[in-house]
Amino acid sequence: MNNKIEKLYNEGKVDQAIHLLIKKIDDKPQNVENYLQLSTYLIEQGSADQAQKLLEQAQHLVK
Repeated sequence: MNNKIEKLYNEGKVDQAIHLLIKKIDDKPQNVENYLQLSTYLIEQGSADQAQKLLEQAQHLVK
């Protein structure tokens, strides 16, 4: 897990943490850890549908 992003999230800077994770996913779409971290945050924020879509997308990109 990315500690800098986790720290932002834990400080309540949710949008900033999510934005950074999306950028990391765009930069390295093969890194499964970023998808898992982002989907966890989305679920915690009440966006389970978005998290599910993200994981389905990741399933096609990550081998």
